[in-house]
Amino acid sequence: MQLILDELLGYNSELLTKALKRALARAFKEHGYDITAFQWIILYRLWEEHGISQTELAARTFMDSPTITRMLDVMEKKGLVYRQRSSDDRRIASIFLTEAGLALEKKLVPIVEKHHAHALDNISEEEFLFVKKFMKKVIDNLS
Repeated sequence: MQLILDELLGYNSELLTKALKRALARAFKEHGYDITAFQWIILYRLWEEHGISQTELAARTFMDSPTITRMLDVMEKKGLVYRQRSSDDRRIASIFLTEAGLALEKKLVPIVEKHHAHALDNISEEEFLFVKKFMKKVIDNLS
């Protein structure tokens, strides 16, 4: 059997991921927001639970420690989040949204909903559910 890159699941999933991230960043930019797909994911997790630890946030966003640290540094400079060190253990930081970060929820969610719907144009609900189930099985296989 000859290995063909264009037929590998990982290669195709990477192409899909990059296309989705680029399109989402473009949609945010068109609406005047300087937010990346990774930053959107962090914001979403913090809207779900304000003040979680940086370690927990990394786990919930599937980012490694250096990546989440860099992302949070950028988001702090943008005035979207702030870190609060634990008084018991200075190594532990909880991450909180600023007022600006909180306010973005009402502005960004509709953009993401529209982006998601556009990405699924011409795809039936059955096809989408199949792909979700398929992806979960692959993830479970590799876990």
